[in-house]
Amino acid sequence: MDTSFGLDTLLTVVAGVFGLIGVWTQLSNRLAILETKLDYGEEKFNAIDKKFDEVMMHLRRIEDKLDHKADR
Repeated sequence: MDTSFGLDTLLTVVAGVFGLIGVWTQLSNRLAILETKLDYGEEKFNAIDKKFDEVMMHLRRIEDKLDHKADR
């Protein structure tokens, strides 16, 4: 029986998992650095979310007006 195939496969899987963890960590660190450079904190994200909600509300109003005109 050749057990080296199982061991090689196991090592490949473990190396792949650690590689993915490394990539994830590096991307997370880069994102944190970018947020720091741009001075994006929770308050800026909340402001963006609020503005997005306002725009969506206006779009819904426009859509409702257009629906009512189409119903006439």
